[in-house]
Amino acid sequence: MLIFFSGSIGDTLICLPFLRELRRRNPGETIALLHDDAQTGCRELLENSGYIDVFLTYHAESGPAGKIRLFFRLFRLLRPYRFRKLVYLLRTQRGLSFRLRRDMAFFGLLGIREFVGIHRLFELPEPSENGALPMVPHHYDLLAERLKADGIIPMADSDAVFPLSFTPEEQEKAAGWSRRLRKAAGHRRPIAVGIGGNKAVCRWPLEYYAEVLRSLIAEDNIFPVFFGGKADGERIASLCSELLCGASASSFGSLSLRECVGAMRSCAWYLGNDTGTLHMAVAAELKCVAVYSAHNYRGLWYPYGDGHRVLRSSVPCEVCFRQECGFGNPPPCLLDIKPAAVLKECRALNGEIR
Repeated sequence: MLIFFSGSIGDTLICLPFLRELRRRNPGETIALLHDDAQTGCRELLENSGYIDVFLTYHAESGPAGKIRLFFRLFRLLRPYRFRKLVYLLRTQRGLSFRLRRDMAFFGLLGIREFVGIHRLFELPEPSENGALPMVPHHYDLLAERLKADGIIPMADSDAVFPLSFTPEEQEKAAGWSRRLRKAAGHRRPIAVGIGGNKAVCRWPLEYYAEVLRSLIAEDNIFPVFFGGKADGERIASLCSELLCGASASSFGSLSLRECVGAMRSCAWYLGNDTGTLHMAVAAELKCVAVYSAHNYRGLWYPYGDGHRVLRSSVPCEVCFRQECGFGNPPPCLLDIKPAAVLKECRALNGEIR
């Protein structure tokens, strides 16, 4: 069985219930995952899960010549496996119907005749002139609807949980990390914080985070623990120095992505941007205060489940899909979300979780 997937940390975590169900239904079958090598985090999250046996990667190229080269490379890569079934887990996006027809033609040349996840595709609405767009279903629910058409329904206990299946070694490392965190936090309440993100358009201003966290530290006895990638290290160090409180997650021991999810369970809740770290917090079963730009559809990539608090403004240019805002970064849709509004939601959530 071949699973065709495209996405990074958030996409991978959202697919976990479906991958677990596919493994449960096919215990003795070799399951291979085909994904773009530019999408970081996918293999690291899945390698010890037991859901995937073979990882197959490709490097996407642009332009007509690049697409032709990719066609032949993929054909040579996949042909020896003689796959007969394809599970199509590409994310919901504009133009998915066209891409599906193209991909089915290619995989058909490989001899694949059984396709799963290709029905009940959701057509995302086109932006209107005034920029007003309705809330759309969550990506998880859209995937669930597609797979349900083929009888693939995750077990009831995994509908709203992203199961990672930690190894004993990973559990032990996360436990040691948690002990060091408790010692550093003392009487303060640790919360997970994600101030980074690969897209500049998704990063709420650092000075806004400083204002919110300064109040939470002084008045709510909070100890911020910053999670993020290497690119976020300088920003995290700067903020810790300014606040004179809190620490980077890495200061309590280096962690893999999977171990980070386990470590997050030692925190009370999460505050942060629309990025993979947020979906890791959901996988750790934390409730979130999430700050979203308007560059994507409202609801599509929100933290999954109930009890989260999302702040997002509406602007005429919403759903632009830009990596960088044409009006400058941070974009106006993030600057419209003021620290006072975020602080209010943080205090409300902190009061609910006792």
